[in-house]
Amino acid sequence: MEEEARWLISSRRTGATEVPNFLDYIHAESLKKVSPATVTLIE
Repeated sequence: MEEEARWLISSRRTGATEVPNFLDYIHAESLKKVSPATVTLIE
């Protein structure tokens, strides 16, 4: 997601100027409860 955000910013396809911290939008604990073996997040 971060790479896509960087691409969007560099190609001027968005008005954003900074890559957001996507961890602010992901509730990791809920994902890990559902499927702990498949969730990989670098926090």
